[in-house]
Amino acid sequence: MKRFSFRLESVRALREQAEEQAKAELGRELALEAEAAAGVSAAADRLSQAAAAESAGTGSDFVARQAYVERCERMLAAAELELALTQNRVAERRRLLTEASREREMLDRLKTKHLGIHEAERLRAEEAMLSEVGLTMFRGRTA
Repeated sequence: MKRFSFRLESVRALREQAEEQAKAELGRELALEAEAAAGVSAAADRLSQAAAAESAGTGSDFVARQAYVERCERMLAAAELELALTQNRVAERRRLLTEASREREMLDRLKTKHLGIHEAERLRAEEAMLSEVGLTMFRGRTA
């Protein structure tokens, strides 16, 4: 009997490669998300330090401190926006990875099913051959 050959093996390999690529892209986005979260934390720390600093000077010192606090607030808002955008990209990459995994798993199940059918046919052919050999041997003894 001929060897098992899955006709869609090249498609399955491409799907597996696409899944690996999706995993790598998700990993990169997760790293960017961690950096963005660290940026938010650093900006929040700068803002809290700026807000806690006391201004015991002239009016211009107070205005400068207030301008710095406002700049820290804008930096925090920008960092939070970047984090939100990164989280959206992470969610999209997760969705793409799930889809790629589903497509590969579908072909893996199909391959397993076809392999099972092939194995059952091989066993039937082997059983038929053994039965034929047994019948031939039985006829040789009775003749």
